[in-house]
Amino acid sequence: MDGFAFVPESALQIGGRAVPADVKSAIMSITSKTGLDGVDQAVIVLANDMLQWLDNDLFRVGKELSLDLGTADHGLKRVFTGEIVAKAAKFTAETGNTLIVTAQDRRHNMADGTKTRWFAIPVPATGNFPFPDPATASLATLENFMLPIIDPVGAAIAVVLGGLDVAAVFSDPAAGQKLIRKQGDESDLDFLKRIAKENQWDMLVEHDRVDGHVLRFQSSIDHLSSEADFEFGLDVLEFESRITKVGQIDAVSIAVWVPKIKMTFTITLGWDWDQPALTLDIVPGVIPIGAGGKGKLKIDEPASPFSAGRKLLSELIPRLNRRMTAMLKIPGHVGLKAGRTINMSGVGKEFGGLYRITGLTHKLDGTGFTTMAELRKEIWFGSVPGYENGTSPVRPAAI
Repeated sequence: MDGFAFVPESALQIGGRAVPADVKSAIMSITSKTGLDGVDQAVIVLANDMLQWLDNDLFRVGKELSLDLGTADHGLKRVFTGEIVAKAAKFTAETGNTLIVTAQDRRHNMADGTKTRWFAIPVPATGNFPFPDPATASLATLENFMLPIIDPVGAAIAVVLGGLDVAAVFSDPAAGQKLIRKQGDESDLDFLKRIAKENQWDMLVEHDRVDGHVLRFQSSIDHLSSEADFEFGLDVLEFESRITKVGQIDAVSIAVWVPKIKMTFTITLGWDWDQPALTLDIVPGVIPIGAGGKGKLKIDEPASPFSAGRKLLSELIPRLNRRMTAMLKIPGHVGLKAGRTINMSGVGKEFGGLYRITGLTHKLDGTGFTTMAELRKEIWFGSVPGYENGTSPVRPAAI
């Protein structure tokens, strides 16, 4: 039960200083949203009946804002750090006037503007080698005054995929040049999201480290053990889990042209729910779009033998991991982090077990302090129902 907020407390800092007592007493609600998708944000709503906060420089757009939540007896924990990006005044006769202050994490600056460039290492008499994705992501992150951290499993996967890129340069220099990372009229944020997707990384901000300047790239097969346990009827206010077949697949195919032998092959990456394991099939020729039957997807875009792996993984794994999602509502709990794993019990075998936290919303208002977690079951957890039915234990091999 450690981390639950029975007697909630908060601390708000703007411009590096704690807000004055009159500001804190005017706060009606605080909402913090963090997760693996999109930019994190905090929203502060203040009572503004006397219009005292209008034109107040304290809430000027661009100022740094940080938020700590917790309990009076267990202390506070930093849940958000960023910059004020917007403020709005709401005037109503029924509920009174309010000022709404919105802040976003430091990635919001990465969305400004676009760039066109490429990342490669020139080697005399050989050509340009693709810059490793971990290095490319780190460089783009550092340029935006954030510190990159790539978890070991994610880095290992990127190294394996990157090794194929290097092999392509030696086997076919002309084709290998097409594998060089290009940022084509994209913002730095969109560029990093694309790299993360193709390497199966989740991207999240560490708000409690270096004033929110740490950007973590985490593999979906990292943090597989539970870091918090919840049981319905004991410490859970609400739990809802959903399994769907709509839009789901268990295999992805792509056509690959091999210039040296002038042949096209179809490569299919799938998931065997009975083994359980990833499967790989290679057959000559092209499978028409829509062929392959139920649960199959064909990527209708050109690929080389070296780029096919990233394309297949980036389509298959996220779809498999969206097959089962859930929502958990509990009393305010600041010990949770997006990207980490929890265990749910008291809801049956199929809906219980391990879940990844994909989003967290802490809300403190007049009704109390609650935390809502958005969750997903991943194939690595071993309890995701297959395309038809059934469950199987999964033990990922060490990398």
